[in-house]
Amino acid sequence: MSSGKRFHAVPEGSHAQELLASERTFLSWTRTSIAVLSFGIAIVKLNIGKGIGITMVVFGGVLSAIGAYHYRRTNAQIIEGKIESDNWLVFGTSLGVVGLSIAVIIYLIFEAAKNNP
Repeated sequence: MSSGKRFHAVPEGSHAQELLASERTFLSWTRTSIAVLSFGIAIVKLNIGKGIGITMVVFGGVLSAIGAYHYRRTNAQIIEGKIESDNWLVFGTSLGVVGLSIAVIIYLIFEAAKNNP
């Protein structure tokens, strides 16, 4: 442990249970990416803000790729018998969603002010 990373032991008897939990987490990543993609497409189609909508579509694709990477890495760690937690995924994803939400809110406020002088 000279790298300073903290690993959590995974007993061999619980590998199947852990792998299934990893799969459920991956499916959650997939659902989240589909939701962000769908919202981005809706924003573009409704002409609310093409730049923000396109950014959300790209972000949805990135979320799917991150989810696949995390799933594969986690499964390899489970088989190896030790898991390392990744808080940056949680904080990074939350930051991205919050940032896009703030951008949509600001855009809608400016559009409403522009249309109702």
